[in-house]
Amino acid sequence: MTKTNNRHFYILGLTGLSNSFHDNSVALLKNGNIAFAASEERYSRVKHDRRFPVKAISKALSFAKISKSDIQFVAVGYPKRSFLSPFYRDPVALFSVLFKWLRGRGVGFFTEVYNIFKGEIFQNSGMGLKKFRFAAQRIIYVDHHLAHAASSYFTSGFDKCLSVSMDAFGPKTNGDILSGSVFKCTKGRIETLEEIEVQDSMGLFYTSVTLALGFTPGDGEGKTMGLAAYGNFLKAYKLLKKISPQFNNGKWRATPFWTQMFFANRKEFLPIFNSLPLGKLLISWINKYGKQDVAASAQKVLEEECLNYFRYLVKKYGANKFTLSGGLFLNVKLNKRILEIPGVVDIFIHPNSGDGGTALGAAMLVNNLKSQKKVKINNISGVNWGSEYTHREIKKTLLKYKSKVSFKVETNISGYVAKSLVKGKVIGWFQGRFEWGPRALGYRSVIIDPRRMDIKEKLNNTLKNREWFMPFAPSLMEEYGEKYFVNYRKSPFMTLAFDVKRNVLKDIKAAIHVDKTARPNTVSKQGNPKYYELINHFYKLTGIPVVLNTSFNKHGLPIVDSPKDAVEHLLWNCIDELAIGDFIVTRKNAK
Repeated sequence: MTKTNNRHFYILGLTGLSNSFHDNSVALLKNGNIAFAASEERYSRVKHDRRFPVKAISKALSFAKISKSDIQFVAVGYPKRSFLSPFYRDPVALFSVLFKWLRGRGVGFFTEVYNIFKGEIFQNSGMGLKKFRFAAQRIIYVDHHLAHAASSYFTSGFDKCLSVSMDAFGPKTNGDILSGSVFKCTKGRIETLEEIEVQDSMGLFYTSVTLALGFTPGDGEGKTMGLAAYGNFLKAYKLLKKISPQFNNGKWRATPFWTQMFFANRKEFLPIFNSLPLGKLLISWINKYGKQDVAASAQKVLEEECLNYFRYLVKKYGANKFTLSGGLFLNVKLNKRILEIPGVVDIFIHPNSGDGGTALGAAMLVNNLKSQKKVKINNISGVNWGSEYTHREIKKTLLKYKSKVSFKVETNISGYVAKSLVKGKVIGWFQGRFEWGPRALGYRSVIIDPRRMDIKEKLNNTLKNREWFMPFAPSLMEEYGEKYFVNYRKSPFMTLAFDVKRNVLKDIKAAIHVDKTARPNTVSKQGNPKYYELINHFYKLTGIPVVLNTSFNKHGLPIVDSPKDAVEHLLWNCIDELAIGDFIVTRKNAK
């Protein structure tokens, strides 16, 4: 154990040390407890920001009122990787891909190579640490999938379970790349049971289809899932099955296209991907069958292979509880199917299951390695771990915009907003510390009456400007979940989808998907008391304990962080009113 003279023991967790990690994030532990957690994008205003999280680190230190010298160790959830290590076993495949890419490109090839892989170069140089200059002996790398698993296990409340991490790929501390791992978790101990090779990556498969559909890797997979509900999976199912990894008889079978799938991992790779046989195949199938049917086929294949694997895990290890992490489990339709497997009693998906969450998992593991004050297994009810703003700070911002906005203090903010929702208003809801992860959970949300399809369309046009097929989500008082959803479980972090019961469809028709499912945010008095109070007021007015909730951000931007961000969204006509702290804010020129 490491002993210090400091009264408190601080661990700073980071996703990675360079500019090559999507959703680079920070988590700060104080004496084994979560003090602060946020992604760089919230402060930089660049969605999925890859850059070293300078601003998020500064905010974490400021929030805790400490300096970098108070940090005992820096934990990193994305070790230095040997990017070519998977190809050592199959160099012919690599050179085949490179030859197809190089052909006809000439000297420009070398510039393309540098631009794509420069993140790898800078990662190994540690350039991101120059501002903070943490000593090398204070930096500890953690296996990527182990960091994922720790983030979900220690926040699940499960004393004993299997923890499964699956994504496109991530490195171990020796540089080897895996697409997933399975861990046995018992009383705070985590033991590796199985590893999933990168050749068997369901994440890379799904991302390849996402890129071919015209969506951005690392962001558009949710769009592929949303579009799938409109398609017929039978149309391209057999074709996509042939290019996917498959799990049969207790073993994964690698996809024959796994080397080419690496070039679907970033949008910068698109020219390369489109020139390769896999890219050409996918585009030809999309042209023949249409985007909806190809998306539906990809979702079906993803669910089938992953369900085969989870059934095997249930049988082999006698597991009935799982914690899930890694970007693959942002797919709520997949999570729904896993929960429905016979023998599965419960699952928990970490609220920031993408790579941002490894900052927290790495910090927890290093804390337990180096400190006597262990991280406890907690059943977390809320994840409002980001920045907050005082009444005075909010008022200071509003005064700067006094020529453009009107504002007043409202003593019953929840009751006022509930009445505005009934009147058909679109409300920006900005309360307390912001939430950890990619989904708005009633701290930085935009809300409307869930019955109003007309207001839903207005919301999509003025705030989201997004694809027609993407659904919104309901926030509901958790005690009413069984009234609305089949096979209901509490889902405070929007990580599960459920079938909506037929008799309540009309009550929340603006907040459900075309396949009659919904991805709810269940709200408790303990987890988010002010948001619960708002929904309760709406319930008293309408008899419906649900509001439609979407993230407080204009299309293409991260969820808002500051009062300034929120006011700008009001001035852009994205919302009708802003409920921020104790203030109600409106535009002066509003009709």
